[in-house]
Amino acid sequence: MEVTAAERTTTYTEAQSLAAKINGYIVAQRTSIAAIAKEIGYSRVTVSRYLAGKYDSDPTGIEAKLAAFLAGQTGEEVSAPVIKCKKTPRKKCNYVAERREKR
Repeated sequence: MEVTAAERTTTYTEAQSLAAKINGYIVAQRTSIAAIAKEIGYSRVTVSRYLAGKYDSDPTGIEAKLAAFLAGQTGEEVSAPVIKCKKTPRKKCNYVAERREKR
């Protein structure tokens, strides 16, 4: 059975996280994390960790590039999520804790 492009089109909503949108794109387009990582200039491991929710650094840069990539590929407006920095006693941003609290 042949699948047409119209049948493979995925509609993204703002209710989905950016990671969920990228994962959906990977499945729908039968591409790989490595291909997306190469396109946005990040390593495969970094993109994989971000998509799995295990990215320990400031996600602002990778989210901006992933959002721009997805917008360019789908033609839809995709915005990078806004994550607030949560100060720790050492006065550094704790991005991991902020992301885990949302789950």
